[in-house]
Amino acid sequence: HNEGLGGVAAELLRESVTRLMTYLREIQSGLVYRSVNLTRRGLNSFPIEVYAGADKFHRLTLAYNEITEIPGSIEKMVALIVLDVSHNLISSLPDEIGRLTRLEELHLEDNKLRSLPASFESLSNLLSLSMELNPFDAFPCPFIHNWTALADLSLDTEKVATLPEGAVHTITELI
Repeated sequence: HNEGLGGVAAELLRESVTRLMTYLREIQSGLVYRSVNLTRRGLNSFPIEVYAGADKFHRLTLAYNEITEIPGSIEKMVALIVLDVSHNLISSLPDEIGRLTRLEELHLEDNKLRSLPASFESLSNLLSLSMELNPFDAFPCPFIHNWTALADLSLDTEKVATLPEGAVHTITELI
C-alpha cells in the first residue's frame, strides 16, 4: 500500500517540477521577447519572478488564474505596454498601478473590482481598457474625459446610472 502512495507522490512531484520548469522557461524567454504569458497556470498570487525583467517586459499576461491581488511593487514594471490580469479574483488595484504610464492596453475583465484607485487617472496613454464582468458600484472612471487616446472601452453598464460630466463627448468617439 505504501508503494502506491509513494508512486502517486513521485508523480505529483514530477508534475510540479515540470510545471515550475515551464513557468521559469516562459519568464526566461520573456527577457528575450519582452513578453510573458502565464495564462492558465493555476497561479493564486502575483508571480514575483517577473520582476527579473521588470524594466524589459512590454507585455504581461496573467489571465485565467486565481490571483487575488496585484502588489504595489507592480510599479517596477515601467516598460509595460500591455497588462492582462483578466479572469482572476482581484478585488482591488494598488495605487501604484498609476505609475505604469506607458500602458496602452489594460485587461481587467471578470474580476471582483468594485472601484479603481484615484491614481488610475494617470494612465492617460490607454488606448484600450476592458473592465466588463466586475461588480463596480458606479462608473469607475470619472476622469475619462482626460483620456484623449482611449479608443476602446469595454464596461458593463448594469450599475452605471449616470456618466460623469464631460464623459459623453469622449464616449461618443469610442468604437
